[in-house]
Parts: sequence; C-alpha cells; structure tokens
Amino acid sequence: VDVFARENGLAVRNPEAVREVSGRILNGEAVGFYSDVPWEGELPPLLVPVTDREKGADEDRRPVCGIVISAEGDRQVFPLTCYLVPRDLTVGIGCRKGTAREEITRCLTRILEEKGLWEGRIARFTSVSLKRAETGIQEEALARRVPFLTFTPRELEQAPGSFHGSPFVEQTVGVDNVCERAAVLGSGAGELLVEKQAGGGITIAIARQDTSSYCVSFGPYAKER
Repeated sequence: VDVFARENGLAVRNPEAVREVSGRILNGEAVGFYSDVPWEGELPPLLVPVTDREKGADEDRRPVCGIVISAEGDRQVFPLTCYLVPRDLTVGIGCRKGTAREEITRCLTRILEEKGLWEGRIARFTSVSLKRAETGIQEEALARRVPFLTFTPRELEQAPGSFHGSPFVEQTVGVDNVCERAAVLGSGAGELLVEKQAGGGITIAIARQDTSSYCVSFGPYAKER
C-alpha cells in the first residue's frame, strides 16, 4: 500500500492501517477499494472495487477492510479503512531574507490548523526565483520531502486570477504578489484555497490542484490523463 501511494503521489493518512490491509491480503481475504480519483490498470487479486460512495443496498456485501483514495480523509466507506490522500496542495511562500526554518514551520502549521488542512496533502513549495537559495524554505521543503520550485517575476505575472497586490513587493521583487501567484502557478492554475496570510515577515498562500485531470495507476507509474 505504501509503495503504491508513493508512486501515485498519495499520502497515507493512517499508516497503522497499512498493516491491517496487507495482513488480510496475505491471509487470502478480500479488501475493498474506493477512489474519488480516476484510476486505470488491473486491480491486484483480492482487491474489490466499490463504486457506490454512499451507504446502500450493497453495504452488507462490502469487505470489512478497504482502501479509500479521497481528499476527504475521513470518508467511512469501510468499517476498517486505510486512507490515501492526494498530495494536492501547493504552498506559495515569501519571507524576509534569512528567515529561520523554525519560524516558517510555526507559521505554516498555524495556518494549516486554522484552515483544517492536513499537512500530508502538501505536494510542493513555490516562490519567486529571487528566493531560490533561501535556506529556511529549502529546509522546510526538505523536511517534508517535497520539491521547492521557483518562478521568475515574469512567469508569476502570468498566473491566472485576482491577487492581493502590494506596491512595495512589486518595487522590491518585480511582481505585485509572490505567495498567491506562486501557489496558483505551482498547482497548475488550481483553486486558491487559502489567500495571502502574513505574519512575522512571512507570507503564505495555498492552492489546490484539480485532481480530476489526474489518474492513479496500478502499473509501475502514475499517469496524467
């Protein structure tokens, strides 16, 4: 389960359930599979697809244990569920030069908690190219095992949407907003889920990638549709 998740850009919400799923399969028991995200390929033996997301007539025939792929990490499709969550969040960030990683961690953690977002959904960090060598952001991305991508001011200007511009930021960086534009651009023009949040010389925005264009695969790699 964990290998499948890693190859398909998914995070395991409750790692303790991986052993439950694997143990049942090794014992020859059927395990259910439900996904909000499109999937392709052949399901492994003993993995039973469930297409009805609501409680219905087939509920009594469902396996007791199952895998659920959904951004909603608490969807109770099976009594015993292993949740796999798409890494669909892009964190756009701006900060003062030399900002310590600990300050970035505190700020980001607070925002995630306030907005009810699970940190395991973070897919990448993004910023303006001038921050490419910013140690604090690099260390935060490394600790979370996600890439840190940067865009030139001209590229950020092309981000679609309406943003909270700042004349000071534009004069200093070359574009009126960094965190929101970087988040949207890094998410592939996704939804700006969390608008600019500022504090302690740090600005953070979060965009959600549209996973409807993504397809998980039971082959060796995940593939874009």
